[in-house]
Amino acid sequence: VLICLSNFGWAQITSGLGGSVPVKADTNLVRDMSEEFTKYIFNDPDRAEQIALEALALAEALDYEEGILKINNNLGVLYSFGGQYPQAVDLYQDNIKRYRNLGDEEYVARTQNNLGGVYFKMGLLDSALVQFEQAFPYYTRERDTTGVLFVLNNVAIIRQEQGNYQEALEGFFSIMRFGEATRDSVLIGVAYNNVAGLYALQKDYAEAEKSFQKAMAIFKAREDKYGEVMV
Repeated sequence: VLICLSNFGWAQITSGLGGSVPVKADTNLVRDMSEEFTKYIFNDPDRAEQIALEALALAEALDYEEGILKINNNLGVLYSFGGQYPQAVDLYQDNIKRYRNLGDEEYVARTQNNLGGVYFKMGLLDSALVQFEQAFPYYTRERDTTGVLFVLNNVAIIRQEQGNYQEALEGFFSIMRFGEATRDSVLIGVAYNNVAGLYALQKDYAEAEKSFQKAMAIFKAREDKYGEVMV
């Protein structure tokens, strides 16, 4: 599994952008619209897009960088889920440039992860790999365990998709070893599940069954119904 967010009356207020509304009120409005967006992203994506585009126009008119970054990310998520991958790519690439200009390495890495996920969905595996690998040094330097494991998992899945099974297996086992060292049973179970799937791809059904059973035992012991269904 590739790992990888009330109507505030925007139309009335944004129509008065001639200077009658204080800038602080307008930037607050952008934040409010961003929150409103999250209410619609899954159940009414067209409405969510409308809200985000209005918010983006306002943020750009105000030269409100924080708002632009937030709305770009919102739209990137929306377009990624909706299969509008080129639009998502453009937005994430724009955000990476903006975060670099701000010197914000953390959000450069996070956005590279998002962009890598979109490339993966597009079948552009080499491009996805580049993004994940570029994000990796930040996570290792900052000792961000979640980020490191995120990248290791996604790189392993890409290697699997490319047919580089041994490299993929090594990646999954490295995650499993970390889970064992930290006594993280969920991490171990997910790793066993990924390993099982990889063995099955290679038609090594005996090893696949062993790993599936280990994953299932872990999730049953945790009474984790979602994990059992995943396996």
